[in-house]
Amino acid sequence: HVVHVASAKGRSLAGASRHAVADHAVGDPAAAPAEYARALERAAKEARADLLLPLGEVSLSCVYAFDLGSRLQVACPAADAYVAVTDKHALLARAAALGIAVPRGSLIEPGDRPAELPPGLDYPVVVKPRRSRWLDAGRWRAGEARIARDPGELERQLALPHAGLLVQE
Repeated sequence: HVVHVASAKGRSLAGASRHAVADHAVGDPAAAPAEYARALERAAKEARADLLLPLGEVSLSCVYAFDLGSRLQVACPAADAYVAVTDKHALLARAAALGIAVPRGSLIEPGDRPAELPPGLDYPVVVKPRRSRWLDAGRWRAGEARIARDPGELERQLALPHAGLLVQE
């Protein structure tokens, strides 16, 4: 196999391997996902790539978000399978349906401002993003798990950009 590497600046550790014939600069998928997807597609076509192997969560998310799989041969799961395992809310619901113990909690959608915690929850609660990464205004955002010890802390966390938050015991 002839191996080409695609990296943000074209100077990656993988690209320095003696097994790689080139390291293509395709930009930062987190900072400029649309440009990254276009550059990656262009590099794959120029290299006459038989197969694209996206290795990181953000690069794989770009493959799905910009439908590269319809124009390139990509080694990745089907989009619905990827969404199924990266959506923590849906994953926890499936686990619970299978009888696996999961923390009690609920999903708060963007823009929602519940007046109180869902029944069965008391402070402190864990607040974490529904997805580790989400596309927002042309950039990938990353969330983090936090603790809310009172309604004020929860309100401040709900005011931060998010694509859904899990509030859990």
